[in-house]
Order: sequence, then structure tokens, then C-alpha cells
Amino acid sequence: MVTRKDSVVFAPARIGEVEIKNRFVRSATYENAATREGEVSDFLVDLYCTLAKGGVGLIITSAASVYSKTVQLFGMRADSDSFIPSLKKIPRVMRESAPDCKVMLQLAHPGRQVINRKDGAKLSPVVPQAFLAYIRRHPELRLPPEEAPHVVEPTAPSAVYDAIFDLTRTLSP
Repeated sequence: MVTRKDSVVFAPARIGEVEIKNRFVRSATYENAATREGEVSDFLVDLYCTLAKGGVGLIITSAASVYSKTVQLFGMRADSDSFIPSLKKIPRVMRESAPDCKVMLQLAHPGRQVINRKDGAKLSPVVPQAFLAYIRRHPELRLPPEEAPHVVEPTAPSAVYDAIFDLTRTLSP
């Protein structure tokens, strides 16, 4: 019979050079719980401390935006050095409450799924680049220039085939 002591779940593990005390990992999520300005809230610090004290070996934080034009309301921000003091609260408090728990910051960029913070109320929540390309090819659908959405060049770790984008190319006049 396998006991808790013998279970692989409680065995240490490595992720690259990082050793974690067990295989309980709090996966990356989005809590929508930072301050309005994008700083780490007391709620988030308390949440991570509670998880760490409960025995989690690794916590991957809430999404932290690395692009200022696509920050979610009440989302953490990591798009400027000015947010470093706020972000430092998480590992500082974690070391005090559960020094054997590791913490990793989840960096978030929407890639081609860009949300324009300024015009967000006028746009659908997610505007794929393929849709924007289609709109560009059909001027009759465009908003007046002062209301045009911010366009971001897509960034990805590799060239990924996008059938929708190819389809919009074939639809151009």
C-alpha cells in the first residue's frame, strides 16, 4: 500500500534549476484582484500566503500584463519598472510565511488578441488581428480616425499558421 509519505505527489521535483518541495502547483490564473492602478493588492498577497501555508510547492501568480495598452482592469501590471516595488511584496511576504514555497510571476501579453483599454467600451472585448485586417480592407466598416482602435503588431514565439488570417487576405478586393 502506498502511503502519503511514499506518494510521488509529495516528492520534491525540479523545473529547470528550480527545486520545489512537492508537486502541488497552483496554476496560472487571472483573479482580477489587483488595485485599480495594477499594483499587487493585499488580497493577492493573502491568497498566495494562504496557499503557501497550506503546503503548495509552487505558486504561479495571477497574470501580470507586460504591455500597457492591454492591461485588464484590476489586473496586475509588469509593464514598467515602477511596478517592481509592488511586485516585490509577493516574494517578500512569501519568504516570511512559507520560505520553502516557490513563486513565479505569470507574464501576460494578449498576442494578436489585443484589447484597447481606451476604446474598450466601443470594441468587443477581444479584437483579433485577423478581424482588424479585414476591417482595414473594407473602409466602409471603419470608425472615424479619432475612434480607430490601437493596432499592435502580432508577436509570437514561432510562426503559427492562422487559417482565419489567410481567409481575410482572400476576401480583400
